[in-house]
Amino acid sequence: MLDKRTVCINKLKSAVGGIIDKPDTKVQSHYTRLIRFFRDHSSGDLWIHIVRCGLQLLQLDSRYLALDGSSWQAGGVWQHYINLCIVYRGVAIPIFWTDLAKQGSSSIAERITLFDRALKYFVLRGKVLLADREYIGVEWFNYLIDKQIDFVICSRGYSYFALIDEFSSGRTVEEMIAKAMRSRKANKAVSKAFRLSEDGPTLWIVVAKNPHPQGKEDFMILVTSLDQNAYITVADYLKRWKIEHCFRQLNSNGFDLEKMNLGSVKRRRLLMPLWFWLTLSPWLKDSRTTRMSFRLKLMAAKAGFTERSLCSVTVLIVFYKVPSGCRSLLPTLCEKSDERQVATDRLSF
Repeated sequence: MLDKRTVCINKLKSAVGGIIDKPDTKVQSHYTRLIRFFRDHSSGDLWIHIVRCGLQLLQLDSRYLALDGSSWQAGGVWQHYINLCIVYRGVAIPIFWTDLAKQGSSSIAERITLFDRALKYFVLRGKVLLADREYIGVEWFNYLIDKQIDFVICSRGYSYFALIDEFSSGRTVEEMIAKAMRSRKANKAVSKAFRLSEDGPTLWIVVAKNPHPQGKEDFMILVTSLDQNAYITVADYLKRWKIEHCFRQLNSNGFDLEKMNLGSVKRRRLLMPLWFWLTLSPWLKDSRTTRMSFRLKLMAAKAGFTERSLCSVTVLIVFYKVPSGCRSLLPTLCEKSDERQVATDRLSF
């Protein structure tokens, strides 16, 4: 994938021989084996084991989550990936995703379903979710609060202005916008507490000048569950823009995600964790002395692979040794081998 800069299996087949030191094997044989891998293992839980393995290997520590989506049409069928990422060292790393298989925005019900599934595998309590204006809604806000997930979300246009003014004191939202815009400070931000209903939870609205030079509006309106300084809230939200870099790598500026030639939703779901490992590669070299790293290298030696980066080794093992038993070894790296056990032993990061 790194060599060809694509996730298209048809384009990847010609590079496989050189990577696994079998240059004389027919290209079609490599292609057949890759297709067989996705056919035989797409219905199981291997994909989430691969993700959990990577997170536990690196022992990432991140306070922030990011939520965003990307959609395109291929072969007359819409693919719409909604991705939950962790923001780590300035990079948005996808940890859970689903294909909504439709055109348009995600619904609140679809987002709740995504998070309900993710919460079976990961501890998200106490994290801060960063999201764009597509991901708003009173029911959505209440769901996140109920799950003890804080959030900083950009509000769409003039949404909730009337409700905010009705169930809060002090300046109206229009007056807050006027105050922020007339300030000489380039990063001026003001905030106040409000409720979206008479007995609803207390939230905060932050109005700030838009720091994005190409922004559609001169100001940003953020809704947050965090009682903190307005400038800190703005700084938190700006981390969300990192996820756009993630999708540029996935699509035309990187790995041509839109051109992947796997027909079913489940097969495409299994391909995504392999790209996930590529996003981890900059930090894998820092984990060589860890117990997890040693075990991964030991697996590589038993599998007969020569010395390579941890990222390359893992992808090789997943693709070429799963049929002969590595499927049970990958979950072992995460201390579990059964989907029900994984779900009850949620991973913290």
